[in-house]
Amino acid sequence: MWSWMYTVNYQTVFQVIKQEMETPSKLLEHVAGRCINSLFKQFETIETISIKISKLNPPLGGHIHAVAVKLTEHRK
Repeated sequence: MWSWMYTVNYQTVFQVIKQEMETPSKLLEHVAGRCINSLFKQFETIETISIKISKLNPPLGGHIHAVAVKLTEHRK
């Protein structure tokens, strides 16, 4: 049975992700890694995080709608 003790505050998650997204980065992998590390620090109950970050209309010289990276990390 799930309990409120195992939930996270989505507003706090949003603020953590927003702060990490405001930091310039050349690689989506770096942004995703920073988000994961920050969320692990903020929420001690999180054991696994899976995150997907997309960039719309990347400057790759063609007509590409989006590129994305998905990372999954387990607490060490």
